[in-house]
Amino acid sequence: MATLLLLLSMLPPPSAPVHPAPPVCGADDDCDGDGWTPNDGDCDDGEDGNYPGGVEVCDGIDNDCDDLVDEGTRILWYLPIKGAEECRPVSPWMRFAPPDVIYRCQQPNGYVPACPRI
Repeated sequence: MATLLLLLSMLPPPSAPVHPAPPVCGADDDCDGDGWTPNDGDCDDGEDGNYPGGVEVCDGIDNDCDDLVDEGTRILWYLPIKGAEECRPVSPWMRFAPPDVIYRCQQPNGYVPACPRI
């Protein structure tokens, strides 16, 4: 038994499994493979669908790297006046929309996409 313990003590310690380190991406590296680097203006180099001039989709993310989120993808929705088929239109000079008018990507329950004139 003492011989076995002596032999075991002479073995090298078990090594931890070796895992390759994740690639390190710098400002000149295109880490997501979309053809753009951060130095070229890629605003999210971890996502290949977000790059300068990309297609903006309504997802809460700046897909085209212009510092605006979901521009041109949201629709103005109107809540009809109770008991009527009409709703209050938004005037171009109004700074803020009334509470019965909202911007959303998809139609909320009870809202309509167009407001007939009253």
